[in-house]
Amino acid sequence: MLERGIEYNFRVILRPACGQDFVSLETASLRSAMRLSIVLSSKGGMPAMSQIMDALDDVKSSESDPAPIPADIQITHDPTYGQFDYVPMPVVAPVSAVLGLCALLAYFGLFGIILAVIGTVVSLVACWKIGRSKGAFAGMKFAIIGLLLCSTSAIGGSARQFYLYEHEVPEGYERVSFSRDISQKGFVTEEGIQDVHPDVMALMGKPIFLKGFMYPTQQQFDITEFLMLKDSGQCCFGGQPDLQDMINVLIPEGIEYSPHRVAVAGKLKINPNYQGGNLEALFVFEADHFSEAQTSF
Repeated sequence: MLERGIEYNFRVILRPACGQDFVSLETASLRSAMRLSIVLSSKGGMPAMSQIMDALDDVKSSESDPAPIPADIQITHDPTYGQFDYVPMPVVAPVSAVLGLCALLAYFGLFGIILAVIGTVVSLVACWKIGRSKGAFAGMKFAIIGLLLCSTSAIGGSARQFYLYEHEVPEGYERVSFSRDISQKGFVTEEGIQDVHPDVMALMGKPIFLKGFMYPTQQQFDITEFLMLKDSGQCCFGGQPDLQDMINVLIPEGIEYSPHRVAVAGKLKINPNYQGGNLEALFVFEADHFSEAQTSF
């Protein structure tokens, strides 16, 4: 830095013994200031005004004929000196990586598959945005990681759910949708008389496979009879479900209550003792098989 001759603003105040005014040196180079201090110190004692002027002449003459720079010393210039290396990162880059981790839930249910698909779209947007910026944005690694996790989870989770769906029905039973095949059809009215829909009546006595949700009660263990509803909304908010939305399930062996979707296999029948009471179901299901549902659809 001394060889570059960087200028500094400073003031040297010398007060001779004779009481003369001070001498001010402003905007002098650091190299000149150092040489002046050396010359003044070599004269010894408190210098007079004539000695100061002689010292200034010595400094000027030395600067007019500077010493040559040794050949083995090279002065280089770094164009990046003083510049920041920070490159901004779009928000979608770390978001795609987080979604990639959450997308692993795709192997456990439908919600995870939906999350994986959303994460795949977000990751593609992040890769496109960072790629077209030509180096103005960072975070490509996060975007790629998120894209790989989300896409593989979406494909793998869908394949697993499809496999479970195809193999969850016990042999000898027919899959029936509670919502589509029973609840939506419900009842018909002919000549002022309400009766069970013919398609629902066709299911009576057949070995079928159903999914639904257990209506919560105070009993949690050794349950041999429970009310199964078509969706979790009626379970959570209570109330009186419609007749076509509830089935009374009979289990030969005691089971534990589950807040998740459950699956039963057996035969559907009409309750011969139906009186229309509170939470009394018209449909009765004699179950041979009970388990938590392996898929969400």
